Parts: sequence; C-alpha cells; structure tokens
Amino acid sequence: MGPSRIQNWSVGFLLLLVVSIPWIRFGLDTPTILVQELDHCPELACDFARHYLAQAQFWMEGTSNMDPGWFYPPLLMLLISPMTQVNDPVMWWTVFNLFGVGCIAWFIGRQIDSSWRTVVALLLCLSSLPILHAVKWGQISIWLTVAILVFLTSQSRTTKSLFLGFAVAIKIYPLVLLLIELFSKRLSVVVWTIFIAILAGGLLPWMMLGDAFELYWQAVARGQQMVRDMAPMSGGQALAPTFHRWFVTGEHIGGQWNLEPLVIGIPWLKQIFLLVWVAIGLYDAYRLRTQEVSSLHAIYWIIWIHLLLQPGWVHYFCWLPFAQVVVWNSASVRDRWWLIGFGLVERLPIVFLSSFAYFSFVRIGGLTVTVLAVWSIARIEMMKTLK
Repeated sequence: MGPSRIQNWSVGFLLLLVVSIPWIRFGLDTPTILVQELDHCPELACDFARHYLAQAQFWMEGTSNMDPGWFYPPLLMLLISPMTQVNDPVMWWTVFNLFGVGCIAWFIGRQIDSSWRTVVALLLCLSSLPILHAVKWGQISIWLTVAILVFLTSQSRTTKSLFLGFAVAIKIYPLVLLLIELFSKRLSVVVWTIFIAILAGGLLPWMMLGDAFELYWQAVARGQQMVRDMAPMSGGQALAPTFHRWFVTGEHIGGQWNLEPLVIGIPWLKQIFLLVWVAIGLYDAYRLRTQEVSSLHAIYWIIWIHLLLQPGWVHYFCWLPFAQVVVWNSASVRDRWWLIGFGLVERLPIVFLSSFAYFSFVRIGGLTVTVLAVWSIARIEMMKTLK
C-alpha cells in the first residue's frame, strides 16, 4: 500500500474516530452535550432564538424596536420572518441549517475522487468545529458558506454574482470575496454582485420597511464596533484578535483575565505581523496577476481574507472542510501528513467535548493556527506554478 492510500485510510479512520468518540462517551445525549459544552449559552440555536427570531417578531408586530443583539442588514430579518408563524421555530431553523450542512457536504464530495466520497464528505462536516459551532448557535454562516461555495465552483458569472450578491445583502462580510474577482480581472462579476447586493439588501427592504430601514444599518455600524472590541476576549479567530491575546493582553475567555500575554510581552508584534500578512497578500497578488484563479488560488484568497477580517468567529470558517479537500488534492505526500495533523488539531474540541477544551482551544487561537497551516500549504503548491 503506497503512502497516498495509507493517508486516505488514515483520514477515514481518524474522521470516523472523531465523530464516534462523543457518541461512545455520551450516547444519545451527545447532541445535548454538544450544545451545552461548545461555547457559552447552553441553548440550541441561541443566536437565532435570542436575536434573529426576536427581531423578526418585532417587525411582525408592527414595531420599530431593535433587539440589542441584532447587527445585521434588514434582508436577513425579512427572510426569516415566516419562521415566526410556525410551531417550534428553533427546531425548524435547525433542520434548515442541517440541510445546509448537507449542501456543503455535497460540494465537498464533488472534490473527492473516491467511491467513498459521500461518506468522507459527511464525516468531514460532522466533525468540523466551525460547522458544529454554527449549528449550535443557529448561525446563518452555514448558508453563507453554501453561497460562497456556489460562487467558487460555478463557471457562470451570472450565478457567481447572484449568490454572492445575496450573501452580501444578508451579512456584509462576504463582500470582501470580490477581491478574488478583481485579482482575476472579472470586473463584470464585481459590478453585478454589487448591483444585486444593493437591490436585495437596500432597495427592496427600504420599500418594505420605510423609515425603520435606517435603524437596521445603524445596528450594523454599532455591531461592527462592538464585535471588534469584544473579539479578543470572546474567541475571535482572525489574526488581529488572536495576536491581541498572544502579544498584548493574554486575555482568557469568559471574563477571566491574566496580565501575562500567552506568548511574549511585545505588543508591537501584533501590528508588525498584521502588516506582514497584508504585504504577503499584496505581493502574491502581484506575482499571480497573470494567472487564472483556480480552486486552489480561490482557497488561498478566501483564507487570507477571512484571517484579515475581524472578528473571525469560529462559525465564519464553515468553508474549512472544503478548503482542506481542495488543498489536499494538490498537496505533496509530506504536506498531506501536515494536513492530517492540523485537521486533527481542529477537531480536538469535538473529541473532548467540554467547555474547558473549547475555551482553551479558542483562547490559544487553535483554529487560527489550523487555517494558517492550510493556507501555507496552498501557497506552497500555488507558487510552484510560477517556476
């Protein structure tokens, strides 16, 4: 059996082990334990129940009240407002999100050249920390990931613009993915995406909400400042909050404080490393300016953008299993072992399934390091094409 087949079997065995261990330990209580131990708020679909649904109920009642945890464009509220009319909306929303996980697995399976592609894709999703985190919180990130994967894999510029435009209208941060189209000189996708985002996220909600429309965008501005301030303490996995914990304050998650930084007490290293990260991206964009953006290139830029984009909540990285498979397909035998190792590191909170394991993991920037490893291997393989 060659190294490649050994690696493939290793991946399958480890994924099955990660998925199985919690069920062996907790049995049928595993979903409940996952909701209780993965981050704070021991409630299923906590963000959906407390903020998404609450804001939709305000609108359905004809009031202009704003939930204090609502930080999103108004289109999201309008889309989920039908959920206020069903029994047990939290369960229906969770089922809807699980269907989205199935869509992500389908996209992943298309990248796997194996008769076991469906099983491997499902195991990747069922053991993925960002995906399980998104399901636990009832986050919209799962469906944003579906839109991003359509954007990445479609050959149609119209389809790319349509899906990314709606994603931007629902939650603003996918807008930065237009950098991929700028690097590819596909300006028509950029223009049409912005047009669709303005139409779906601006004009249509304004026609339905009237004067209350402005309140939602004020909430977006308020929320952006709030999450930037709380990201270092609350587990943000983008580079800025992770570097802040490492080099500036050494903050613990959950309001516990330690004045000693995690790594070394040199605060200016945070700014230096952020500038280096931006410089590497700009340098690579210049070197790759004449190349068509492949799936590997796109994964490189998605990781680069998301690590730069604050706050980098864990669920923002729901696309990570797809990225791991794309990079795996191009990686050398040696680098595949690195992917296996760091992929297992990402799944440690699922294996231990305790709040201590989760908070320890996010405090040290475990997901940041994992994503950086995937990005590094993607960059190595990508730069080989320039030689």
